[in-house]
Amino acid sequence: MGETKYTSAVDMWSVGCIMAELVLGTVLFPGKSEIQQLGYIHFFVGHALQAMLCNSTPLLSGSGVDLLLSLLALDPNHRITANEALRHPWFLEL
Repeated sequence: MGETKYTSAVDMWSVGCIMAELVLGTVLFPGKSEIQQLGYIHFFVGHALQAMLCNSTPLLSGSGVDLLLSLLALDPNHRITANEALRHPWFLEL
């Protein structure tokens, strides 16, 4: 999206997308164009994703939802790192 320097935060976003798709059983952001994709991202991450996860899947506890939302934080500077994710309390539930 215009960035020229990427960090591991991009990879953590990808992990969040894969985790969400595994839990939901569907494509998370089914945009057909860059603009449509951005619209889906801002709608779901900004508003609907937490409600969708809490209401549609028994696979994630509150802690699992917290991890997923931390992986999908819009601001890469606020996104959970790989080391932080591995120490997340959700993994203690498994």
